[in-house]
Amino acid sequence: MTFELTIPGPPVGKGSVRVARAGNRRYYPKTTTQWMANATDLMRFAHTGPPMSGPLSLSLVIIKRRPKTRPACVSWPGARENWKEGGLLMWCPSTPDASNVVKAVEDCLTKAGVIEDDRFICRLTVGKYYAAKGAEPCVKVLVRGIA
Repeated sequence: MTFELTIPGPPVGKGSVRVARAGNRRYYPKTTTQWMANATDLMRFAHTGPPMSGPLSLSLVIIKRRPKTRPACVSWPGARENWKEGGLLMWCPSTPDASNVVKAVEDCLTKAGVIEDDRFICRLTVGKYYAAKGAEPCVKVLVRGIA
């Protein structure tokens, strides 16, 4: 059992819960709720069959839009040359936090019925990169059963 999907658009992490002053109402930021609703709809459309359960492996590749100029955080040996070439994915040490994107994707997978519960995820692999020149930002999701 395998589920694979690419969620187009800039990755958004699951933001912190906000509390409204009037009525003690709790809510998530608008960007978080919109991104999660879009991702959940895509997952529902792409997944057929019952929710996956048992030990699962979740792999995420988070690709952010490439800035026009090299960020100061891209300063390790060889980074300057690779940035100029532009054909390579480069590590992205900036927001959103990879762990917050993982939380958002896990919640979407559960809500869409792809997995029964996120407690079944036993192996997690995450990479966060700047896109190569000309590539669009996205989040690539792969869920597999572990034998």
